[in-house]
Amino acid sequence: MLRLALAYGPGGMSLRSAAAWAAGCDIAHLSDVGLLKRLKGANDWLSYIAASLLNDNIREGRAERRLRIVDGSVIRSSGKPGTNWRLHATYDPAEGRFSQLEISDTHGGENLSRHTFEKGDLVLADRGYARTPGLMHVREMGADFIMRIGWSAIRLLTPTGARLDWNALYAGMQPGEIAEHEVLVDHSGRKRGVPGASTFRCRLIIRRKDEASSERTRKAIWFDHRRKQRVAANPNPLTVASADFLLLLTSVPAREMSPDNAIATYRLRWQIELAFKRLKSGLGIDALPARDSQLARSWLAAYLIAGLLIDEAVADSLAFPPCVGATAGRAPVAVANPKNPEERTSGRDPRRSSPHRDRTKPRRRRQNPMRATPTKDIAVQPATRTMTPHVPALHLHRIPCRSGDQSGNDQSGLNKRLGR
Repeated sequence: MLRLALAYGPGGMSLRSAAAWAAGCDIAHLSDVGLLKRLKGANDWLSYIAASLLNDNIREGRAERRLRIVDGSVIRSSGKPGTNWRLHATYDPAEGRFSQLEISDTHGGENLSRHTFEKGDLVLADRGYARTPGLMHVREMGADFIMRIGWSAIRLLTPTGARLDWNALYAGMQPGEIAEHEVLVDHSGRKRGVPGASTFRCRLIIRRKDEASSERTRKAIWFDHRRKQRVAANPNPLTVASADFLLLLTSVPAREMSPDNAIATYRLRWQIELAFKRLKSGLGIDALPARDSQLARSWLAAYLIAGLLIDEAVADSLAFPPCVGATAGRAPVAVANPKNPEERTSGRDPRRSSPHRDRTKPRRRRQNPMRATPTKDIAVQPATRTMTPHVPALHLHRIPCRSGDQSGNDQSGLNKRLGR
């Protein structure tokens, strides 16, 4: 059953092709309808296998603080109506693999409460997860967070309990400058019946962006405002002013992590985006053909099994450092034309023609440098562009036959035209 699920999912086969392949390999003898019914009922079983692979990935010898990157990705099914599925994931950049995975439909939003953490974990998430209940969930599990926020996503207070004056915080900051402020996160609810009852201390880190990044963010704000057809003619002035700044909220104490290290650590959040790209562009998990919900879940679970097996194989190969003893003491040089020995030491690209070349003379056919240059005791450094040797195309032409060539006695005339 697992082989049939992998053939239908990562194998790229249809139900009919998978059933025919199974019959040809003497794996199972069933129709495409029978395979459809079995796959629809194998959702929980395939999910259990994927969960077992996630548990096997947990290794011993962890550090005191483990990075946990949280994010989600949308997977759309084929067809005009198209059911959207969301893949909620927790990624471990140190191990280079996923640590938690969950599949939900359109009714499941992105929330930190979906994920479990251990004491001492450091959670990284984008501003889509910047909600006070999710931050409380992380704190209750004994973990810390570094979260990108917006000025209106979370209600922040000064240490004295007053509202933050964002314009005063932004005033006077130059591009590249970093400022840190101690704030209180208020979780008293919308009605705020008990103000200050659920507040906890955090650090607000503000970094002024450069002009190019600020301009891109401002364009995105105006585009989103026009796309959503807001009632107001212009976006909120404070939203436009916040486009020039990166806002990070963290619960890590200042004695453990400086503002520069907090910003550098948050940049690791991009690793989970690369992991989603490998699942979609490399493995093809976004090409969901199934419209039935049960069949779609089985299809996604089979893809996750294949992806987890690949991550495990890659992680095992990366656990061994590269051998540098064999190439120690050898300076990498570029392979050049053997007729110009000085190019071999200078590292100049021999494929680039000289600016003073006489263009009136016919160009001479260039030899393949990989064959002409002896590579004994030379560590070859790849060039910036790969050069493919010229291979002449083979063209087949139909030779017309005259009336005299059709007899067996005039075969010599045909041989002369063929160059024999």
